[in-house]
Amino acid sequence: VVANDFPAGSPTFYVPQAIDKTLFDRPWPNPYDTPRNVISIGDMLFDASSVSMMAKNFPDWTFHLFGKGAKLPQELPNVRQYGERPYNEIVPYLKHADIGIAPYSNAQKETDYLSQSSLKLVQYTYCALPIVTPQFAASHRDHAFGYTPGVESTIVYAFEKAMQCDRNGIDRSSVQDWTQMIDTMLEKVGL
Repeated sequence: VVANDFPAGSPTFYVPQAIDKTLFDRPWPNPYDTPRNVISIGDMLFDASSVSMMAKNFPDWTFHLFGKGAKLPQELPNVRQYGERPYNEIVPYLKHADIGIAPYSNAQKETDYLSQSSLKLVQYTYCALPIVTPQFAASHRDHAFGYTPGVESTIVYAFEKAMQCDRNGIDRSSVQDWTQMIDTMLEKVGL
């Protein structure tokens, strides 16, 4: 999608985001004190309205929001807001969550590139989490269930589909570590 921003005929290559797999592969203790946990990391284009709809429709799930701007306008009993935290502190929450959400708002500008460039989607995939996200960010992933921001019926449907997802069937093979990413970049430029 981003390649469309370059002049026609320009050599372009897609190199996906990478993660530190060794950090994720550690045996982190479970930080949750409730069953059924949903995680949201980051606050880029954070859509508080859609998250509120999820939390209100699924009161037996606990929503954990990480990010300075990841806040709801009103407190809900099943939503915990952590603000900005050191990344190592967030990894155990990622590993032990049940569902990951990427609640992007419907921005004025084109946002389709998020389906390929969102680091949180890569992290959720490596942790084998079903993903609930707007339709434009759900493409390219069988375990991502899309909704229309602000449309409650679609949000509920996507969340219910994520609840039914078989996490054992989530393909993590496309997730690269930093060494693999650098090797891919060097290969693409002929080094």
